[in-house]
Amino acid sequence: MAEELIMPKLSMTMEEGQIVNWLVDEGDAVEEGEVILEVLSDKTNFEIEAPASGVLLKKIYDADDVVPVTEVIGYIGEEGEDIEDLIADKEAGSEKEAEVQDKEEAAEKTEETEKTPAAEKEQSTKENDIEVKDEIITDKVKTVPAVRRIAEEKNIDLRKVEPTGENNVIEVRDIENYIAEMEKGTEIKAYREKLSGIRRSSAKKVKESWTDIPHVTVTSEVNMEKIIELKDSWNQMQKDDVLKVSITDLLIKIVAAAMERHPIMNAYMEDDVEVVHNEGVNIGLAVSVDDKLTVPVFKNLEAKNIKDIVREKKELIEKARNNKLKSDEITGGSLTISNLGMYGTEIFTPIINAPQSGILGVGTIKKKPVVVDDEITIKPMMWLSLAFDHRLVEGAPAAVFLKEIKDLLEFPAKVMF
Repeated sequence: MAEELIMPKLSMTMEEGQIVNWLVDEGDAVEEGEVILEVLSDKTNFEIEAPASGVLLKKIYDADDVVPVTEVIGYIGEEGEDIEDLIADKEAGSEKEAEVQDKEEAAEKTEETEKTPAAEKEQSTKENDIEVKDEIITDKVKTVPAVRRIAEEKNIDLRKVEPTGENNVIEVRDIENYIAEMEKGTEIKAYREKLSGIRRSSAKKVKESWTDIPHVTVTSEVNMEKIIELKDSWNQMQKDDVLKVSITDLLIKIVAAAMERHPIMNAYMEDDVEVVHNEGVNIGLAVSVDDKLTVPVFKNLEAKNIKDIVREKKELIEKARNNKLKSDEITGGSLTISNLGMYGTEIFTPIINAPQSGILGVGTIKKKPVVVDDEITIKPMMWLSLAFDHRLVEGAPAAVFLKEIKDLLEFPAKVMF
């Protein structure tokens, strides 16, 4: 019997995927485990393998189609196998589901309508009719209450509106005509653009993160003098440029050390009912590739030194640039680091990469006058912004965690090497 090829759910937040490219055609022989198509989801391309050996009998969806997870996208079976009945049964099931959903939506609308008594509508209409007939004279302008409300909402000077009502009263139609004329003069030309699959997926995920996760942000300014000295000293000793470190490399190491000491930040909420605790310290790094954002995840950082982090970061970024990241390389993170310092940004409030527990926003390093031992001196300062999931983490533990990162950045040698 033919095997269904379905759109896989490649992460907990994935709801749909876009078919980027079929690598085989209908009628081609395939082997179990062979990569047969590429799918785009959560800002990353994934390679999908054949679930069984046989022949690709049918493609249900083509390249660029967006398909919900678990939906059948094709069939693999024996050459010449008849699958028309399978396809017909599947379509009939989909139609039945759609019919049930339509009935449920119709029932909800009926219930909402019944909640509004007809008497309330009638009373409201009567009150409005009376209100329109009453005149208000203010600053030598005759008008009615409805016009006055519109003028206040739109910030309109009623002396500029030409009245057409009896006794020079400004009627609703007069202010509506005035607004229409004003809008003609300020009409803005624009064009519409449909979001591509990756941008649509990103927009949907950001919206869900913002609406589903109660964000709270705490900030702290850090003296980066010692970490810069450490970076420069380390890089001077390296003969191989591949092992030279950046501030981001050092941040990953330090944040991992802080997460070991504060395990609640190495966990995340799942479906509002469970807390998932990662055994290893897993941190995501926000990476912008061709104006598209992706978040590769460093796994088991508690067991890695700074050299390991430098090498792994280069590998993950290279994969991100070539759309070669695998599902397990963008999932499982507890917290993400987003560094906008290279763009001159001083401080910002980042949005959590769901379902993670938090995200650390990193600003630019800027020399500033600060007070040290009651004296004003110039130091390289940097802002950190920690946005965290308030369902999982209370304000005080989050503030303590951020202070831990600040302390380790200001005295880094004890955890770095």
